[in-house]
Amino acid sequence: MPKNMLVLEGKGTLVSDAGERLDHKAGDMVLIPNGWSGVWEIHEHFKKQYITVSV
Repeated sequence: MPKNMLVLEGKGTLVSDAGERLDHKAGDMVLIPNGWSGVWEIHEHFKKQYITVSV
């Protein structure tokens, strides 16, 4: 199931297995699709996020 994530405070970076980097900051809505593999790098100022799962 894809996940929707709203960054409430701070910032972070999604990094795909291929090395693509997408920076996100407070107020950004992020859709993480099914099958996506990678990591979510949390920066020192990243404080809060809210994740929902779509069905």
